[in-house]
Amino acid sequence: MRVAIIQPNYIPWKGYFDIIHDVDVFVFLDDVQYTVRDWRNRNKIKTRDGQTTWLTVPTLGGRNQPILSVEIDEAQPWRRKHLDALRHAYGRTPHFERYFAGLSATLAEPWKLLVDLDIALTKQICGWLGCERRCERSSTLAPSGAKDDRLIDLVQKVGGSFYLSGPAARDYIRPERRFGRSTNNWIKNIWWARKGIFSFSFMPLDLLFYGGIGMTLLSLAALLFQVLYRLWHPSMPRGIATIVVLILFFGGVQLMGLSVLGEYLGKVLEETKRRPKFIRRSIRAGKRSYATEDDMQRFVASRARPSA
Repeated sequence: MRVAIIQPNYIPWKGYFDIIHDVDVFVFLDDVQYTVRDWRNRNKIKTRDGQTTWLTVPTLGGRNQPILSVEIDEAQPWRRKHLDALRHAYGRTPHFERYFAGLSATLAEPWKLLVDLDIALTKQICGWLGCERRCERSSTLAPSGAKDDRLIDLVQKVGGSFYLSGPAARDYIRPERRFGRSTNNWIKNIWWARKGIFSFSFMPLDLLFYGGIGMTLLSLAALLFQVLYRLWHPSMPRGIATIVVLILFFGGVQLMGLSVLGEYLGKVLEETKRRPKFIRRSIRAGKRSYATEDDMQRFVASRARPSA
């Protein structure tokens, strides 16, 4: 079973439908990050004079949201603008009224989410082109993994055995993963295991600290043993035992020092990551500006006070 996986587009181009025509199952990749000024909410049409113009659906929220959560900005009269542009560009072409009526009916529906509009238009055009296929949404399939692992999981969940890639999916596919070859040899697997164990906690630094304490205590015990043994055996050769004890002692102190320094730097990093992304210098409400701490408190109190 052939499967294609592409992000939903607004009135997609011909190549989009060529891919749908060539597969058995088509998956709308709607749970990835939304990209502004992209094909998700706009497309180009050719005008009468041979130029091109944009048809853009206004959206809310910006880029920091998944495609499936993007809402349409209904405060702007985008439907009328799109229909007028389409009529002006293609109104004299054969069969225009036949398809324009269906397109107008679809756009007239009260769409709240951009993804629902995109998918409805894509399915409608598929019906006109005779390439209706089984369609799924990635958000309902709950895929796991990242990049090509995510795509492989989606293909498996819809029962596919062959993945047809679009040109924009090049960044999702690692060439070395083609034909079933893995990117990981045994050295890389050991590296990933080490990263998984040591990258997400302070446990290695704690182990270093406790190891340093252990070495220090061991050296002190060895030093005590050496002193007592020399008292009982004055003829014992001097030099080598003292050197070993000193190496253990200073090595343990160094381990403790490195662990304390490392944990301190780690705490600094954690605090830095939790800092706010911006610092509010002042607040403007109408013509008034609140800049000092007292002004801020008065502003917060005025917002919290119920209006009469």
